[in-house]
Amino acid sequence: MLVHNRQRTTTNSVARHQPSRHFAVENIRAELDRDQVEKLLVILCERFGFCLPPMEQERIIGNPPLTVNDFTDAVLLGDGIDPAIADKKLVEAVRALVAGAFVKASASGESK
Repeated sequence: MLVHNRQRTTTNSVARHQPSRHFAVENIRAELDRDQVEKLLVILCERFGFCLPPMEQERIIGNPPLTVNDFTDAVLLGDGIDPAIADKKLVEAVRALVAGAFVKASASGESK
């Protein structure tokens, strides 16, 4: 949210480029390993209350989604929430956290 507010205060030329940057962040691809996925699920549980049932956790850990959007949707659906009708601010907050984990994994070369 802090980044979003900062972007709003920038010049119009930067603001015009926001949609493409937003799209790019949502679709970052990374192959997180088992430990990375488990850590991300713990953080999502602690920060947002998305404490998935063991079967849903194993489903995501065993075959982790490869994009930020897909991972975010898998977590929401695993908790019984339809991403299409979920609170948009909550979905964006979850997506931002997932994107951070994907960027970190990609940048450090930690992904598979």
